[in-house]
Amino acid sequence: MMEGEYDFLKNELRIVLIGLTGSGKSTSGNAILGLDRNHGFTSQPSARSVTSVGCRKATRFGRDILVTDTHGMYNTRLSQGEVTKELIQCITLSAPGPHAFVMVLRLKRFTSKEQAAIAYFRDIFGQDMLKYLFVLFTGLDVLQADNVSLDEFLENVTGPLKDLIRECDGRYTAINNRERNPGVKEGQVKKLVDMITSNVDKHSGSHFTTEMTKTAEQEVRKREEIIRQEKDEEVRKAKERIQKDTVERYAKRQKEMVKENERFKVDSEGLKEKQELDKDELERILAGRLAAYKRIEEQFARSARNQIRYEIETDDSFIGTVGNAVCSVAGALIHPFKNLLL
Repeated sequence: MMEGEYDFLKNELRIVLIGLTGSGKSTSGNAILGLDRNHGFTSQPSARSVTSVGCRKATRFGRDILVTDTHGMYNTRLSQGEVTKELIQCITLSAPGPHAFVMVLRLKRFTSKEQAAIAYFRDIFGQDMLKYLFVLFTGLDVLQADNVSLDEFLENVTGPLKDLIRECDGRYTAINNRERNPGVKEGQVKKLVDMITSNVDKHSGSHFTTEMTKTAEQEVRKREEIIRQEKDEEVRKAKERIQKDTVERYAKRQKEMVKENERFKVDSEGLKEKQELDKDELERILAGRLAAYKRIEEQFARSARNQIRYEIETDDSFIGTVGNAVCSVAGALIHPFKNLLL
């Protein structure tokens, strides 16, 4: 049975980008994270993406934002093995579950391929993913050149795109990746992040989850425990330092209090009040130790999670372990995922 989420996971905003190559997905991911191509995702101008699923993380707007960029997961030119691997990577990188699936669309282009991408993820993750689905339009400069707002443009669309906007409950916005004014672009990104945060609040702070994401998280926790055992001596020494510091501070303060209380003995009421304050101060010292212990635990948990996310991108053996576990769950479901992975 897994324990509750770590505090650092609660502060994360996990976003999965979906969309076709050329939609501006990787560039939008970099904009969300405030990163350039040297530190973020690399855009590929070719018709077919050549990079596997990856993730990047940055602290933005008071949140730790983790973006997972998917590639070709609904591309029929990929082998079943490649599709399976990328899907498992996506599920595991965003464990314990994404807060948002962001469909990146280039304005004035919504083809059968984009429709298939949405259908693919809906078939895999189920209808509930629509509760966490957002549409992010790129190429906003095209509308600006025509002096047309995004809302005005969408008022006149019909067919599948109109249906998509309705299915995601009107959660759409746009980023102009060619915007030269940093303040304007930052405002566009913040609007998206605020929309996602608002939707998280709407769902009582929860993220999207299925049995598959729960299983992936369980495997991540198992791997974390192995890493933790490897670093157990380091954790023990860190706690010993905290314990030693606390004992020394506690003993020093007790000696000071004995001297101070001697001065208050002439005033019994004053002495009683002073002793209560002393008791509170000693309790604060002990509480500080517990808080320091928790920070140590969080620090090592965060470090382990970061190491695991790196392994997910680079180590096929760990993906295989997670894949087998997820398959065992998916195999029990009447679900398209069963046919994909078995």
